[in-house]
Amino acid sequence: MKAPLISILLLLLLSRCTHPETQISPGFYHWRTRLALTEKERTYLQELRVKKLYAKFFDVDWSENSQQALPQALIEFAPETLPDSIILVPTVFVTNRTFLNLPASEIPQLAANICDKIKALAKAPFEEVQLDCDWSEKTRAPYFQLLEAMRQNLGPAVCLSATIRLHQVKYAQQTGVPPVDRGMLMFYNMGDVEAGEEHNSILNLKTAQQYLDKNMARYPLPLDAALPLFSWGVLFREGKMIRLINNLSVEELARDEHLRAIGPDRFEVVRSGYVAGYYLYTEDEIRLEAVGPHDLMAAAQLLKQYLPHTTERNLAFYHLDPALLKRFNLQSMNSIIREME
Repeated sequence: MKAPLISILLLLLLSRCTHPETQISPGFYHWRTRLALTEKERTYLQELRVKKLYAKFFDVDWSENSQQALPQALIEFAPETLPDSIILVPTVFVTNRTFLNLPASEIPQLAANICDKIKALAKAPFEEVQLDCDWSEKTRAPYFQLLEAMRQNLGPAVCLSATIRLHQVKYAQQTGVPPVDRGMLMFYNMGDVEAGEEHNSILNLKTAQQYLDKNMARYPLPLDAALPLFSWGVLFREGKMIRLINNLSVEELARDEHLRAIGPDRFEVVRSGYVAGYYLYTEDEIRLEAVGPHDLMAAAQLLKQYLPHTTERNLAFYHLDPALLKRFNLQSMNSIIREME
């Protein structure tokens, strides 16, 4: 009788030590200036059971001409194209130079202006607002002041979230913790995009590993996660990075008569001319950086090991674009979502 009793005790002990699976709520970022979903996009989102669409409503940047912080790139919104099952999360990107120039006394008014602009554009109640800012040591205090002012303006019924980078989690004591309800950990753009020897700055898991440790589990905010779907070309001229060219593909570059391949995902301009809408010069070089389903799965497997356990987590993909979705079919996306549970 002792053996069965020991087995039962072991099972009970294991059940107490094993966390239940995390319920993942899939989401997408929408970073285009016009939000009018196509039938194909709506079907894609519904098949993935997407819960949230983090839509960039506008940017906030400092205007040298008017010497004030102004909204830019305002969204054009067609709400009838958004499925009823999806929650729209107004998202606002704020530049660091806004805080470097804006007097502290004007921050409460900026917070009120942002909230008023969101309400005018949304034309409907919303449950959450997210701010995106890669704050620095110099901009931390005014940015956090803005968040506190927005918290007061929005009221307790609206969740206020903020994007957070890997270094801001690892060095939370130095960078500070934003005064918000939730954090969205942006698990991409972790490499050195300006370095010529960089392979893929969008998703460099070797670099990411340097920022992942047990301290992440003690981060004082609930952490959601965002993974990348996008690609770009990094343009170098005379050894210096001068521009990012979005949404390039190997197939597109291989067909271009102005270019020749000089290595994996690297091309040299052999004849000056227009490439993807930009005029490039002979000897310019392009490093193509992209993320595929296999890369995304590896990222999910790594990140899951370090995120604090929770019963629910938002998993957002950056970003919703018809060209990008062709590379990520529903089967691969569902596998990645399940991996994060």
